[in-house]
Amino acid sequence: MKAFSMAIAITLGASFSVPAMAEDSCKVALCMFGLFSGVRDSECNSAIQSYFSILYYKHGKVKWSQTADRRMSALNSCPGADNDKMKKVNDKFGKSWGG
Repeated sequence: MKAFSMAIAITLGASFSVPAMAEDSCKVALCMFGLFSGVRDSECNSAIQSYFSILYYKHGKVKWSQTADRRMSALNSCPGADNDKMKKVNDKFGKSWGG
């Protein structure tokens, strides 16, 4: 029974991603641009963590292209964000574990 439960958990976990952005999307965009520019404010820790918590898993492994796509969508969900700047941020951090 234990092996069966583990197999179910692995199967279900293989097709889900980690929770999407709970943080304000504009705060995340602003803080990630700050990180990109070399400025890391302690007030941004939760926003930066929120961005890096977006991970797409398939068969128990992180799929970096899909992760980067989802992170880009999260950055672009801020209506005032400059898409070109957000693309640069995502090009640098979209396929990494953290900044």
